[in-house]
Amino acid sequence: MSRTTKVKISITLKFITFICVLSAFLMYVDGIPNLLMFFTGQSNFLIGVLQLILGILLIRSMKSGKYELDTVPYILQLICTVAITVTGIIFCGVLAPVFLASGAPLSFILSPYQMLLHVVVPVLSIVDFLCFTRPQNFTYKFRDFVWPISYPLFYLAFQVICYVRGVEFYPGVTYPYFFMNWGSPAGVWGFSKEMPYFMGGGYWIIIILLLVLGISFLYLRIVNKHIVKCRDNLI
Repeated sequence: MSRTTKVKISITLKFITFICVLSAFLMYVDGIPNLLMFFTGQSNFLIGVLQLILGILLIRSMKSGKYELDTVPYILQLICTVAITVTGIIFCGVLAPVFLASGAPLSFILSPYQMLLHVVVPVLSIVDFLCFTRPQNFTYKFRDFVWPISYPLFYLAFQVICYVRGVEFYPGVTYPYFFMNWGSPAGVWGFSKEMPYFMGGGYWIIIILLLVLGISFLYLRIVNKHIVKCRDNLI
């Protein structure tokens, strides 16, 4: 596959991702401001806007005979791609089973906006990043894998401030996800027999941060390997 074709596919995926994010936000019944209080909403918003901007910049770059962007957009793409990956993993592996166990109908889990936010957008973003990110004059450095942890830490600080100030994510609920309920039976560092609060929120945060670093490290290894291969093949 030629470099021009790869860039065109990447641009197409970026615009499709933006359209999916926009569609999901318009479908959300509780309103966009409420959705943006959640990590899901923020990570989708960030990847959607970034992909739109990168798609436009790539089109302009191609017209000038170039096929890559500056260093900063690639770092931002890494951060946002890892964040949206975590969004998909947490929903499919943690939240969806909890919702079903608490009596939520399957139709809620499989609703169009849920699938767009938690499955379609993450998959499109991951495919674009891993398969079509091929800068010629830039390779991710080892230390770059730490950058994606910055956003989850920002959201953690945001959520703690909201919790302390009593900001409601749902009517009467001051936390976005059960594992960020600092007043649960398990608390921050405790354990409980009451599901889903079998362990404190502090343990969940550590697990999620380690997941972020693991995904980031894996993504950098994959992308850098393909970048070098493309250079060697002069594609």
